Amino acid sequence: MKRKRMLSAGLTALLLLFFTAGSSLAQVLTVNGTVVDARTNTPLPGVNIVVQGTTVGTITDVNGKYSIRVENPSASLVFSYVGYVTQTIPVNNRSVIDVAMSEEMVALNELVVIGYGTQRRADLTGSIAVVDVPEVSKTATNDITKALQGQVAGVSIQSGGDPGAVPQILIRGIGSFNNNTPLYIVDGAVTPINDLPLASVESIQVLKDASAAAIYGSRAANGVIIITTKRGAAGKLNVTYDGYYGWQNITKRYDVCNREEYQMLVNEATRNAQVYDPTLQIMPANDPTSPYFVDDVDTDWQKEVFKTGNINQHNLGLSGGSENSTFNVNLNYFNQTPTVVGKGPSYKRYGVSINSDHKSGHFRFGESVHYTYVDQRFMTFLHDGTMLLYTVNAIPTLPVYDPTTIDGYSSASKVIHGSYTANVVGMNNLIDSKTDRYRFVGSMYGEYEFFEGLKYKLNLSFERTDWRDFWFKPVHDLGWFYVNNIAKMNDNRGYGQTGTLEQTLTFDKTIGKLKLTAMAGQSALNTDLLRTYGHAEGFSAPYFKVLTQGTSGISATSDEYHSRLLSYFGRLILNYDDKYLLTATMRRVVLHDSLRSTGGEISLPLPQRGKCIMNPS
Repeated sequence: MKRKRMLSAGLTALLLLFFTAGSSLAQVLTVNGTVVDARTNTPLPGVNIVVQGTTVGTITDVNGKYSIRVENPSASLVFSYVGYVTQTIPVNNRSVIDVAMSEEMVALNELVVIGYGTQRRADLTGSIAVVDVPEVSKTATNDITKALQGQVAGVSIQSGGDPGAVPQILIRGIGSFNNNTPLYIVDGAVTPINDLPLASVESIQVLKDASAAAIYGSRAANGVIIITTKRGAAGKLNVTYDGYYGWQNITKRYDVCNREEYQMLVNEATRNAQVYDPTLQIMPANDPTSPYFVDDVDTDWQKEVFKTGNINQHNLGLSGGSENSTFNVNLNYFNQTPTVVGKGPSYKRYGVSINSDHKSGHFRFGESVHYTYVDQRFMTFLHDGTMLLYTVNAIPTLPVYDPTTIDGYSSASKVIHGSYTANVVGMNNLIDSKTDRYRFVGSMYGEYEFFEGLKYKLNLSFERTDWRDFWFKPVHDLGWFYVNNIAKMNDNRGYGQTGTLEQTLTFDKTIGKLKLTAMAGQSALNTDLLRTYGHAEGFSAPYFKVLTQGTSGISATSDEYHSRLLSYFGRLILNYDDKYLLTATMRRVVLHDSLRSTGGEISLPLPQRGKCIMNPS
């Protein structure tokens, strides 16, 4: 009887456990669905979906589909996507929830800088990308284009990673067999941007297709990057400081042989090869019976070559002004030291930016001035291949330093070591290779409004870069192919400058449901380039590194280039009832330079049409 009562109690417990588990499992709900754009009905990949108040979440796939487990049927799902309105939708015990997401009106009303003007994002018909400057500013780098890596669709950026290295940037792939560099414009001035401090930048727009870039003619065949620097705002004096200091190191190292392992493997290889060539002998540095046997050196070349570098930037900003006059000043310092032992690579920059804007009645005027000085040193190597490859392949039986040599660095002997080894530390310390660069970019504008909707604007800009490229190789003996008995020097200098005068007349008028914007302009550009190349040899130690101290091979050459570019351009933008859009652009270019004169070139892409998503009905 007792056993029956125990069996009955056990069965009751099992039934209770079963029903409790079944009740618990019944609460878990799997929700599936598709997320699309409310206007185009196209799937949205990468939409974030989170169960409200929890960390349970997922994202949509390339087809906009998702699946998520919800433990509480009365919970809500939060759908969020960059540039779209976030939605919170109750589950209400549903297993299928499809969502149509609408773009944020704030983003659509945002003004985007286009060629010679601005336009609402919602009215764009060409392909223009707006960069999130606060996001890219989080990147620790000296170069704006490096910070753009992975930030703009259709833009490919490749860089060697050396401090100060200029990345290669491709907008929508390779567009030419020659130069694929896009056109850079900073505050209306045509200029390189590799030395412009990122801390001075307010906005970046990338013009990617022919329609968007056609206003600049054939110079924009590879795309256009338009940069606007920070301007002042009315109010009290505002002083800001931002900076960072960081360390950089090559953390991943190759696992290579130590001295004993290296000597054992090399000797084994020699013995195996003697079967085919009996004349081969074990090298004295690896032979324990030789007086030249190395047993007191065990060099870890990766440890000797690589070191901790640092990167730091400091930026001081001042801004303010009155209702009619504002200013902004930025002072910048950037320094990046090498992660390898030696003179390079390193990059140091000092920069100052001054902007101001003023207005009086119908007249507005202002200026932008940017000046930078750069001291850049390069990593030096005396052979084909890479520094990393020779570092990994260097033999551990060779020390780094040797006070008995003419240069203080050891070298591998063909007779004793029998190894084709480069002393990477010696090469990067002995040879000087550096650039000093001074860059000025200035622009000033004046704008007059004749009456509401009709404005005339004159813009003058000037960019000049002066540089000195210096290279010096002293007398040295680093073994085998790395012997130099005559000290040599290259001293190359030059400048490049571009002056631009641009004037535009813009008419902006709304007639009923039709909004019309017409712009006509003229541009005159003058470019000068002068380069001199100096070479000398036969310097004596201690070296005084000027060309006149050379005793042989002294030479000097130069080249010069001048060009002028005269252009006429125009653009018409029509917007009917915030539904239908039409953009037409034309530019006519007349080119004159010192070598040739051509008749003319017309750039007239097909008009671009679109439908405005602000009012899709």
